[in-house]
Amino acid sequence: MVSVPRRHAGDPDVIGQTAALVGFLREVVQSSHQRLRDTRSWGPLWLADLPAKVPRPSGDDDRPLLILDHVPQAAAPELPPVLEGWVDERLCQDADAEDPPLAEEGPYRTGEPAAGGVDGWQGDEAVVARKEAAEVLRAYGPWLARWRIWAERERSERSRRQLYEKVYHWHQQLARQDDQQELVLAAGLLSWREPNGGVIHRHVLSRRVETHVDRRTAQITVRLTESGAVRLEDRDFLDADDGWVPERAAAFNEELSALPFHLLSEEALECLSQWLDLVLPRPVAFSTNWRPPAGPDEGARLTFAPALLKRPRDRNEVLRFYDRIAESVVSERRAPLGLAQLVMSLNPEDRQNWGGRQAPALFGDEPLFPGKTNAQQRSVLQRLQRDTGVVVQGPPGTGKTHTIANLVSALLAQGQRVLVTSAKDQPLTVLRDKLPAAVRDLCVLLLSTTSQDGASELERTINALSDRVAAGDTDQLRDEIQRLTQRRYEVRSRIKLLTEQVVSLREAEVYQHPEVAPGYSGTLAAIVRKVQDEAVRLGWIGRLPNRAPEAPPLSPVQAEELLALLRDGAGQWTESGVFPAAETLPTSGQVAAALAVSQLSVNGLSPAAIEVRNVLAALETSTTDRLTELLGSGRNRLHRLGVHREAARWGDEGWVERALTDRLARRHPDLWRRVADVARVLPEVAEGLDRVGLRTVVLPDLLVPERARRMAATIPALMEQLSAGRRLRTRFAFRAQREAEELLGSCTVDGKVPASADDLGAVLAHLHAHAALAAVAARWEQVGAAVPEAPLEVRLASLSERYRHLAEVDGFGRIREQVDELLVHHGVYLDLTRPQAWQDFAEAVAALAGRQRAEEASERLGRWDRLLRGGEDGVAAPVEALAMAQALRDRDVDRYTKELEALAAAQQRDQRRRRCVELLDGLRSASPALAGRLEAEAEDPAWDERLARLREAWAWAKASEFIDDERAPGREQRLDGELTEHEAKLEELTGDLAAAHGRLHCLVRMTQEQRSALQAYRTHMASYGKGKGKSASHFKAAAHSAMQVAQGAVPAWVMPIARVAEMIKPRQDAFDVVIVDEASQAGMDALFLLWLAPRIIVVGDDKQCTPPVTGLGRTQQIQDRLSAHLPEVPAHLRQLYMPHSNLYQLLSTFFPSTIRLQEHFRCMPEIIGWSSETFYTPPGLIPLRQYGGERLDPLLTHYVEGGVTEGRDGRIRNPKEAEAIVDCLAELAADPAYEHKTMGVIVLQGFGQVKLLEQLIEQRLPAPVRERHRIRVGTPAQFQGDERHVILLSMVVDRVRKIAGGMRSEQQAYNVAASRAQDQMRLFYSVPPDQLKPGDLRLNLLGYMQNPPAALAEAADLGAVLPDVRRPPFDSLFEQQVYLRLKERGYHVVPQYPAGSKRIDLVVIGARGRLGVECDGDYYHSTLDQIRHDQQRDRELQRVGWRFWRIRESEFRFDPDEALAGLWEELDRQGIRPANYSRPSPPPKDTRPWTPLELPEGDELPDEGAENHEPPGQQGPDDGDGAESAPAPDTDSTGGTA
Repeated sequence: MVSVPRRHAGDPDVIGQTAALVGFLREVVQSSHQRLRDTRSWGPLWLADLPAKVPRPSGDDDRPLLILDHVPQAAAPELPPVLEGWVDERLCQDADAEDPPLAEEGPYRTGEPAAGGVDGWQGDEAVVARKEAAEVLRAYGPWLARWRIWAERERSERSRRQLYEKVYHWHQQLARQDDQQELVLAAGLLSWREPNGGVIHRHVLSRRVETHVDRRTAQITVRLTESGAVRLEDRDFLDADDGWVPERAAAFNEELSALPFHLLSEEALECLSQWLDLVLPRPVAFSTNWRPPAGPDEGARLTFAPALLKRPRDRNEVLRFYDRIAESVVSERRAPLGLAQLVMSLNPEDRQNWGGRQAPALFGDEPLFPGKTNAQQRSVLQRLQRDTGVVVQGPPGTGKTHTIANLVSALLAQGQRVLVTSAKDQPLTVLRDKLPAAVRDLCVLLLSTTSQDGASELERTINALSDRVAAGDTDQLRDEIQRLTQRRYEVRSRIKLLTEQVVSLREAEVYQHPEVAPGYSGTLAAIVRKVQDEAVRLGWIGRLPNRAPEAPPLSPVQAEELLALLRDGAGQWTESGVFPAAETLPTSGQVAAALAVSQLSVNGLSPAAIEVRNVLAALETSTTDRLTELLGSGRNRLHRLGVHREAARWGDEGWVERALTDRLARRHPDLWRRVADVARVLPEVAEGLDRVGLRTVVLPDLLVPERARRMAATIPALMEQLSAGRRLRTRFAFRAQREAEELLGSCTVDGKVPASADDLGAVLAHLHAHAALAAVAARWEQVGAAVPEAPLEVRLASLSERYRHLAEVDGFGRIREQVDELLVHHGVYLDLTRPQAWQDFAEAVAALAGRQRAEEASERLGRWDRLLRGGEDGVAAPVEALAMAQALRDRDVDRYTKELEALAAAQQRDQRRRRCVELLDGLRSASPALAGRLEAEAEDPAWDERLARLREAWAWAKASEFIDDERAPGREQRLDGELTEHEAKLEELTGDLAAAHGRLHCLVRMTQEQRSALQAYRTHMASYGKGKGKSASHFKAAAHSAMQVAQGAVPAWVMPIARVAEMIKPRQDAFDVVIVDEASQAGMDALFLLWLAPRIIVVGDDKQCTPPVTGLGRTQQIQDRLSAHLPEVPAHLRQLYMPHSNLYQLLSTFFPSTIRLQEHFRCMPEIIGWSSETFYTPPGLIPLRQYGGERLDPLLTHYVEGGVTEGRDGRIRNPKEAEAIVDCLAELAADPAYEHKTMGVIVLQGFGQVKLLEQLIEQRLPAPVRERHRIRVGTPAQFQGDERHVILLSMVVDRVRKIAGGMRSEQQAYNVAASRAQDQMRLFYSVPPDQLKPGDLRLNLLGYMQNPPAALAEAADLGAVLPDVRRPPFDSLFEQQVYLRLKERGYHVVPQYPAGSKRIDLVVIGARGRLGVECDGDYYHSTLDQIRHDQQRDRELQRVGWRFWRIRESEFRFDPDEALAGLWEELDRQGIRPANYSRPSPPPKDTRPWTPLELPEGDELPDEGAENHEPPGQQGPDDGDGAESAPAPDTDSTGGTA
């Protein structure tokens, strides 16, 4: 495999071939530009010759040049009946004729004119002489006076009418040939006759003019274009031989561009005078006269002579563009990708990385596309992400402009600069209307010559930008973006929710419900069927109320129990009182015990204790309870002390008993406090001894505290010496040793004399402990509790135990004080200082507990009494309970027992009644109706079987309730309406958000120079005001200069290719993306567009008209130039650049992965069907546009009998056919059904018929009518990119010898012609069909329109369709059953109707409408993804006019009549009646079915001898204002077409 070297931008071979291509293209453009020196053939409109009533234009920039009102042609005064036969009616219509004379003799009638509108007279008629016809003479005079007034007015208005018609004719021609023609205001007519016979007759200065026609009044406004400038045209027709100095002309032209002025102002005269002096230094007479000279003469003359000229477009700016490209390639030594890829094959990777830099990504994760997109349209955007070029084949009406509008919005939101262009104005005008309003403010729309609204697009956009800069707060703009993003998110969320709700509704029909009620599961339709099947057996339960429980409130056993209770009479109400609960009633034993305890006893109490008890009995129970609690705490402390609980038995043997007695008597409190105070010493002693550890320390015997302290005092000094390293001496002891001699001699540590600091520390700890414990023991001796001598550790433990007991004694003492304080607080003063008194007190308090038990027993008896007699709510007690209460009061236990048994029996009866009520209430709470019926009909034997099936019946009722909840008639229609509203809101918000992003990028990218220019523009325009001041022209010029700088900040330009070269400065990559619409109409001279941006999108169609072959010269001349310029380019690439080549065809070769749009939105399906089947099969176009009940008949044919052609070649015309077409237009314009319809006439052969039709239409239809219906006449090429509601086709020919359609250009023309009509297409033909040969496109088109493939072809006889046996093409029995219901009412129904990529279950078709019927069942659309896909596709079809009615199978199963009731109403609303469909036009003679024609591969290039070949309708008509077009082939000498 051979490796192909990679090419790059700096490759010399690439640069050379690219430069050669540029040179070739420049020569091609130059060869197509004719140098014309005599322009008299252009038919100028001299402003000096304007009618008197038309004001002469002024030099005011703000005023239009001309405002022309439509001047209707008034009819001549009607001839009175009495003058009929006396005056020639033909002379009455001629305003230029003499007075219509009265004949010498004429008819004399007796009687009266015929009644009832019948022509003629009733009576006799004779011939009499004029002088004898007195009545005729009396009538002639007044009528003649009226006629003279009419004739005078017609003659005076004729010049205005002719002027109006001429300008209106120009307006129409410019609208259809804007890529070839322009209208200019010219001044400075230079004229002379050369000695060789040549003539110079041409204006020196010009400026482009635009026209605007008001649709309502047909008023024409002619004004200078704001975006244009004065052009110096001397170089277009003068040369050095004429004395013209090109260098001076170039310098003068530069000065002229800096001084904008009005061509009709004094500045223009001064400019012409200066030009004459500087540029043409030869004798030339200069005149300021507005009127032109009679003709050129030998002397040169320069006359002001302003005029309006309609002329071919100037190509000089395109030439200069190619010059600049050539200079750029040579100077930069780099080949621009856009042009380099046209001379070699590059893969996408090479293109993406051309020049060493990778093309940046265009879109983020989510491009901001305001409009809806289908799969093919989205693929355009995806392809643009991956490559530098995208080719889109856009057959007629497939949404090309919609896609471009989305692209522009998304690109602007990403900060890209965009150029959208086309060969003609019309596609760009449509695009402007498709752009969101906010995005439109970022775009400049510059049309060629005609104006849509009379306003300056450039000035409007510059004004908008200057306003943004004046308030250019980027932070505020970012806040707006954030706000719009949030709102857009909310709307998208709502759309998602609504969509999910719609999907849920549809899913409900296919969703397999697990179990909505026991035994009921599956699809909704299946549940409905089961509910209906069980209705007879279980329907007795009736409807359950809302929120009824899932299961019945009674089990089968409970239901049986309830039925038994009701039948036993338990349901009958009896007054028995309220029974107390059985568990609350005391037993006989409890009553006997309570009666016994309620008696108080004094056994075992001493007199003193009884006395104290009596005193305490006066206290409240809470107080005695507190006393009992305190005494209990005291007993606990005595127990821990090991002392007897009875105080009288304490005695005084131990110190504890003495201490307790002292506390009761409150004796020696200070001594006992002193004992307690030294308790804190013990922990310190214990800690010191713990530090000594297990060492044995021996102190002297009988050591008194004083001696211990004295010895301890000597230890610190000795410890210091020993710690410093000294040792004890046996001789010559040091001082500290001597002072501690007593200690050293009497104390030992571990059996040795203490000789170290640690030893001394241990001795010191024991000395301190000995002294401390001696002090503590002294305190205890003071209270008579001496501490026996013992070892130091034993004494410490003994004292620690004493202090724990002393704490309990103190606690007992505190209890004694609390008791005393409590008694005193309640006024009780008792002597508690003696143990015996304390014991009496304790026994008295204990005795009070018995009284409390008695009181509690009495309280229980009282409660039981109240319980038996009834509560305080006033509810009566049963008699048995009252008897029991009385037995309690009588303290009769036996009688209480007897009455208790009686109460139990009564309570059992009451429980049965209550159980019945409980069960019945439970049932009633779930289903009141069912409970009521059961209570009323309990004796009915049927309830035994019913209640046995209660669970089944309850499940049936819940399933019925589920069905009712799921049924939502009309809900999807309401959701669809809301969804449509939110989708529109989303489009609006997305457009606003894209515009906000675009404005932010614009402000950030804008240079300081551009900002200053914008502000200067605002300032100068404000100063200019209304243009009335002395300096107005200077301010206008300054504003114009600022605009030239500021226009670089414009984010998007939308203008035809011809304006691009004029408006855009030649600069490589001036834009980020170039989009070319209708690229198949752009010739190869438009390839300079690829230099303007790194990315390009071309949208076109090789099946539609391409540029005329004659536009770029002879074929051989092109071949010679190719050989000279591009010899190194491969032949298969070189031969692409031929006269017929177009931008779409060229780029399709270099970007072969063409994206084809298939879904057709424009035409009625019947109209687009011919083009689809003839030119786009396979796979054909997918017609999506549908219609309501008031649509027009899509296809009509008109045979013009006796139509004969005149002329030959391209000037062939058929007057009778033309008159029939104009008659039809007049009829349609008067028909209310066509009131708001636009109309057009497309001529299929030559251009002579075009001119004839225009003349007839001007004569027959007033301009307001023409404008209201936008009536336009043209060839197919002139209509490409345009559309009308109604199109009339003129076949022209009357006999044929050669078939049409052999050449591709013919096929393209017929394809365009047959795809312009949105609602109706009419074909007028004069040739008998049997004279057209097989294989002729004309015959095929005629056959199709007379007998198209029936819209009902799919509705052929289906045979027997039964409701219970499925058969094709139906998907389910459900569809068949709905189909049969529709057929029963007489409707015409097509099953499985194709609509794009979707098939509609049923389509009901009437004479003027159709309705899609979708049967939502569970047969096919079984998955959620399929349901979502269908819902999305339905939305797309609805946007193109389809109307749907959905029937849910569950609804149909539930109630077929109710489910279909809304369908009948919708069919009636759509105008679809239950009647057989029939075509409104007569049936064709040839009933054979139409079949598509197999087209030959037409040859694009004619022979050299036929180089000026004109495809059918390809060239423009000869309008008398310019050079005639070349003759067309296929004509014979008889004037007919071959």
